[in-house]
Amino acid sequence: MRFRLGLVYFGIVLFLGFICFRLVQLQVLGNEQLRKLASRQYDSAHRRETPQRAAILDRNGKELAVSMRAASIFAHPKAIKNKAYAASVLSSSLGGTPLYWKKVLASKKPFIWIRRQVSDQKGKQIAQKKLAGIYVRGENTRVYPNGSLAAQVLGFTDIDGKGISGVEFSQNRELLYSPNEPLIQRDGKGQTSYIGEKLKYWDPENPEQTGLHLTIDTTVQYMVEEELKQALTRTKAKGAMALVMDPYTGEVLAMGQQPSFDPNHAAQSSSSHFVNRFISHRYEPGSTLKAILTASALERGLLKPDSVLDGHMGRYKIGNKVFREAEAKHQFKTLTVAEVIRYSSNIGAIEIAHKLGAKGVRSALDNFGLADKTNIGLSGEIVGSLRSQSKWTPIVLANISFGQGVAFTPLQMVAAFAPLANGGYYVRPKILMREVSAVNRDNLDIRRVISPRTAQQMKEILVSVTESEKGSGRAARVPGIRVGGKTGTAQKYAHGQGYTGGRYYSSFIGFLPAEQPQLLIGVVIDEPQGTYYYGSQIAAPVFQKIAQKALQILDRSPKQMAKSPPYVEQRFSAPAVPPKVDKSDGKWVMPTLQGLSVREALKVLGKDFSNLELSGHGFLVAQNPKPGAAIHSRAPIQLEFAPRE
Repeated sequence: MRFRLGLVYFGIVLFLGFICFRLVQLQVLGNEQLRKLASRQYDSAHRRETPQRAAILDRNGKELAVSMRAASIFAHPKAIKNKAYAASVLSSSLGGTPLYWKKVLASKKPFIWIRRQVSDQKGKQIAQKKLAGIYVRGENTRVYPNGSLAAQVLGFTDIDGKGISGVEFSQNRELLYSPNEPLIQRDGKGQTSYIGEKLKYWDPENPEQTGLHLTIDTTVQYMVEEELKQALTRTKAKGAMALVMDPYTGEVLAMGQQPSFDPNHAAQSSSSHFVNRFISHRYEPGSTLKAILTASALERGLLKPDSVLDGHMGRYKIGNKVFREAEAKHQFKTLTVAEVIRYSSNIGAIEIAHKLGAKGVRSALDNFGLADKTNIGLSGEIVGSLRSQSKWTPIVLANISFGQGVAFTPLQMVAAFAPLANGGYYVRPKILMREVSAVNRDNLDIRRVISPRTAQQMKEILVSVTESEKGSGRAARVPGIRVGGKTGTAQKYAHGQGYTGGRYYSSFIGFLPAEQPQLLIGVVIDEPQGTYYYGSQIAAPVFQKIAQKALQILDRSPKQMAKSPPYVEQRFSAPAVPPKVDKSDGKWVMPTLQGLSVREALKVLGKDFSNLELSGHGFLVAQNPKPGAAIHSRAPIQLEFAPRE
C-alpha cells in the first residue's frame, strides 16, 4: 500500500512539475513562433483600401511596375430597393445581361463584391447614379507598363496588393505603402483594445523615395527576350533562358526566359510560366562544369595547361561501364589539358577528375559557389543537388567530371564562371541596386577562389574554345572581339529509364572581351528538337547574338575593333612563388603579386618584409623587385596599385 501511494504521489508531482515547466516555457521564456502567431491574431492595420506600392524601376529609372488608381464596386443586397434598375445600370456600365446582375444582387449575403479594380471612369459612372445599396470606393491596382518584360523577375501581386512571386514577393515589405495607418491591437473577442503609433510608409511625394531600383537594364532585357523568342521558334525547344551579368560586380543586367507571361493578366497564363527557372530549377550542366574542375586542378598545381593526358582512344572502361567521347570521331591517343577544354573531351575530363580525387572535386564545387544559394534577393531560390561524397564511386566521379550526376541552378553555373573572367574572384550575383551602391572597389561582396595566374591560364584556354579552328565554341565568336567560353550538352535523366537520347540541355557560358571582360553571359536551351542539339550548335549562336548586341547597347565595345587574331598556343607564366628562405645565403625569393588587392599583397608580404612602399589603391599593376628576384627581408619593396577601368 505504501509503495502504491508513493507511486501516486510521484505521478502527481511529476504532472504538476510538467505543468509548471510548460507555463514557464510559454509565459516567461522567449518563443518567436508564438509571438508571431499572437501578432497575426491581435495586431492589424486599419486598412481602408488596397495599399499603394512603391514603383519598381530599372537601373536607369525606367518604370517596370507602378501603382495606379482604380475603382472597386461592392453592394449590400438587402439595402438595394430597386434591383431591376440597379441590374440595368450595372449591365450598361460593366457589361453582362441585366438578368445576370439581377441574380448577383439577389444574394442572401450581407456583402458582395460587384467588380474589383475597374477604371475610374466606370466607377464614376456608377457612383453618379447614387444607387441605394451599391457603393464605389477608390483602390490601387498594380500595372506593368512593359507587359511581359522581365515577368519572372518582377513577379506580380494579387488583387489585394500583396506580392505573389518575384521581386513583388521577396521585397513585399519594402514595396508596401500604408497611408498613415495606425497599428491596432485587438482582444480575444476582436474588439479594439489599443491603438499604437502609425506605421511607417513609403511616401511617393518624397524625392528621396523614388522606388525600388533593380540592376536590370530594360533595353538589354528586351533584346535578350526577343533573341530567346527567336531561338524558341527556331529550335522548337521546351524553354530558353539567358542571363547577362557584370563579372566584376555581379550586377544582373538581364535575366530572361521563354515562354513568359504578362503579369497584367497573370490569371490568363499557365502557372508554370510564373516560375523563375534561373533560381528555382536545377539542370545538369554538362561540359560547362569541365572548366570549373580544370581551373581547380591548375590552381592546386596538379596539372599545367600543357600537361599531357591519356585519351584512351575515345573509350575508357571503369568497372563494368564504358565511357565514350560525345563525338565518335574524337579518338584521342593523348591530349593536353587545354585540348580537353577546347575539344570538350569527356575522357580527358575523367582524367582531370581522377587527378583531383573525390575530395578535390567536391572542394572545387564548394569553392566556386555551386553548393550554396546565391542569395540574389529573389523568392524561390533553391540550391544545387549533390549526393553525399561517401557515395561517389569511381563511376559517379567520372559522370560528375563532364557534368552529369549533379545538378545546379543556371544562376549558380553562370556565377561560377565569374572567377575565370575577372581574375579569380567569386562574385555574388545581385538584382537590387542598393546592394551594389553600398559597396566600392575595395569592399566588394567577393572572395578569391583562384589566383590571377590560374585565371589567366583558364582565360586563354577558354578563348581557344572559340578561336581555334577545331574549338567546340566557334559559333559564339563575335567579329573583332576575343570571346572566352565553354559549351555544354547534357542528356536529361528520366526516372526509371536513366540517361536517354532525345532530351538535352544545351548551353554556353562565356565572357567578352577576353582582355578585360565587360559581360558574362549564360544561355541554356531546354530540349531543342530536331537533328541538332549540341550546345555548340544551339546555345552558342544565341550567345553570339546576345553578346554582340549587348556590347553595342551598353557601349562597352573595345575602342579599337581589331580583327580577331588566330589562336596561338601560349607559354604560360611561371607560378607565383611564396616568399621562402634560401638556406645558402639567407635571402628570400620575390613572389608574383600581379593582380592582387592591397589586402592580399600585405597578407603575402606583411609578416616577412618590413620595408614596404605602397602607392595607389585597387589591384597591383607593378612591383619592384621583379618576381623571382633574390632579396633580403629588410630590402625596400615598391608596390603600385590601380583600380580596374
